[in-house]
Amino acid sequence: ACFTCHYILGTIHWGREDHQQALQSFQRAVELRADDPGARFNLAIAYVALEDPDSALPLLQALSIDSPGNEAVWRQLGRIYELQERMEDSADAYERAAALGE
Repeated sequence: ACFTCHYILGTIHWGREDHQQALQSFQRAVELRADDPGARFNLAIAYVALEDPDSALPLLQALSIDSPGNEAVWRQLGRIYELQERMEDSADAYERAAALGE
């Protein structure tokens, strides 16, 4: 199986706003290369787009440890915590994103 093929298919589906197909492609990409941060991030964002923040959260939490300097990861964590009404966690994540974005 081809990691790059599934990853690119995911981005094509995402661009067409076919989030379910994007999710499936990114899931396959992560199965093939679990350590790829881009595939893991895109899978998390696909979950968010499909209104499944609970599935996105562990992916983003792991990425925040693996890639602590990634502003987009912290911004998405802030968004998910906000959706879960975890306002203190949300504020902390957004503040981390803001500091990294400067």
